[in-house]
Amino acid sequence: MMSLRQNVQSKVIAASLNFLQATDEVMPKIQVPKPIKYARDAFKLMKVLSSYQTAAAVGAATKLELHAFLPTPQSLTDISLFLKMPENAAEVLLNANASAGLIDIKDVKGKRTYVNSQVAMEVFLDTRSPVENRLSVAKGFIEFMNGTWKYWADLPEVLRGNDGHPELKVYNPENPLIGNYVRITNAMLAPAVNELASSLDLSHVNNMLCGMVGISSATAVMKKNPQVNVTVSCLAQLIEHLPEISKTYGLPRPPIEVVTNSGDANLDQWGQVEEYDLLFLIRKFAYCGPEHGIEYLEKARKVITSGGYVILWEPFSDNLGMAPWFRDSGAMLDAMLGEPHPLWSKTDVAAAARKAGYQTEIFDCSDGLNSFVIARVP
Repeated sequence: MMSLRQNVQSKVIAASLNFLQATDEVMPKIQVPKPIKYARDAFKLMKVLSSYQTAAAVGAATKLELHAFLPTPQSLTDISLFLKMPENAAEVLLNANASAGLIDIKDVKGKRTYVNSQVAMEVFLDTRSPVENRLSVAKGFIEFMNGTWKYWADLPEVLRGNDGHPELKVYNPENPLIGNYVRITNAMLAPAVNELASSLDLSHVNNMLCGMVGISSATAVMKKNPQVNVTVSCLAQLIEHLPEISKTYGLPRPPIEVVTNSGDANLDQWGQVEEYDLLFLIRKFAYCGPEHGIEYLEKARKVITSGGYVILWEPFSDNLGMAPWFRDSGAMLDAMLGEPHPLWSKTDVAAAARKAGYQTEIFDCSDGLNSFVIARVP
């Protein structure tokens, strides 16, 4: 039988371990006793190795529309009936989603109940969004994950091939998840670009150009300046989603022109009249080598009017410093979509724009989680 001293010691170690795990990313070099450090490191490794199981549980809950059933507390019996599974199976799924922070387990009048957590409501379901039925970024990632599980086993061959997964490449016209990519990117940009649009002088902007992942950006610009005409130039497989995304974000008017391009800035023509006051270049430094982004900057330099804006956005590495695991997993995801590279920093993209002949500034927003590089023609 465990002695009182051993019991107290065990609880102290457990409490210390929980604290250290919670603060590990904030204070990674904190000095701790060796036994606790060993336990912390072992649990940290096991958490990494088993994280796919938690993600799979969240994915299963998404497929089963569990969160739609839990805006108010529900009993295990009612949840199991909704999920059409035995109570023991439902409990396993609920506990895993609770560990992921998406479900709160509460005792109500002596009865255990389950309800969506605040994180589930505000982040996963994005109830804060003013756009009805807009896909949240978190939910979009889960849907993408659900669709890509079978491909990740090919990662060694994908990295050796240095060109993305044959099925998932952005430039694959048969990519089964390209619509998901369009939805996620627009959702990621929507709040940030509203901040950007409100800070820019758009009074001189009459014509703008963007791709399909820039529709939420075009909406923000058109709402700030209703006179702006939009041209959309993008890959054919992305343009297929124009009606859906335009409706989702409430694009005030249809684009005046929709241009199918190949993704090669040196070959493509960006509309019948290649003259714009505002361009959005989104993720042009991803999926290909650095020369791809440079070519787009050089092409944009030829079609932008004097004083016009070229807006560049990436999930910049320096915006994700507080969560290096997210930065690095994002780069790994990019490797499945195209040529693998570490994420670019905003200062490096700004430097590339200056080298291409632009005046640049960096606009930080979303409480430091997002940035835009604003490049202007002198």
